[in-house]
Amino acid sequence: MSPKKWGLCLVILILTACGNTASQFSLPDLVKHVTPSVVIIIGDLITDTEGPPSNPSSEKKSDIFSIKPSTIHPILRKESADTEYTKRIVAAGSVQTKDGFILTVSHAVVGVLNLRALFYDGTTFPLELVANDGMDAAIVKIKTDKKISFRPLVVTSAATLQNGQNVFGIGHPFAFYFSTIHGVVSRTFTTENTTKNFGFPENARDKIIHLDMLFNPGVSGAPIFNMNGEMLAMAFGMIANANSPGFAFLAEPIIQYFRSKGVLPMP
Repeated sequence: MSPKKWGLCLVILILTACGNTASQFSLPDLVKHVTPSVVIIIGDLITDTEGPPSNPSSEKKSDIFSIKPSTIHPILRKESADTEYTKRIVAAGSVQTKDGFILTVSHAVVGVLNLRALFYDGTTFPLELVANDGMDAAIVKIKTDKKISFRPLVVTSAATLQNGQNVFGIGHPFAFYFSTIHGVVSRTFTTENTTKNFGFPENARDKIIHLDMLFNPGVSGAPIFNMNGEMLAMAFGMIANANSPGFAFLAEPIIQYFRSKGVLPMP
């Protein structure tokens, strides 16, 4: 091999090695790459002019979690009966398999009617709820007779996650669809008090991270990425009536859980 080719190989090796510790891509490039694997989750809640939405998951979250789910976009659409309205749910989801299994939050899909997924290119598919983990993660499945290969995200381990690390997400705050949010990891695990307030078991402490990111309504379920475009976590909410950090579940333990239950296929 000529010296010139040896030099080229050396440069490639150096760039590859550097890619393990720092991103080789700009944020706009990363956003463009991951967006086709992010969806809008939309559904309907039936409510009336006097009562709360008929979503047990949302009611529990308001009572026990004292949390702002960052999900419900407050649009009321009047239906046929004078006292009956449909409240639109808007959340985010992330494609996890080629055959259309999607990870999202339970409070956006449990007890919600007419679930559907909207992709960035405008295609829309109905969804069915497959499973939830008893905390706030759920798997929904695209229903289609067509043979379509969807593009799943790469889920990565958080073993090397550090406080202060840059991260970004794709969500739909206030129904501004496919908006980029950007911030840093403010804490790589949560506190015992936090898990108690959320109603989560103690062993959830090391599965929840704090993010210095604003989780407005429509961001729940949003995938959170490292600066290599790999999915680290899933946004689920923030403390109600407070300028709190955003809270997110680490993605890898959730995916492992659903695989262990036979909900998601093994890679």
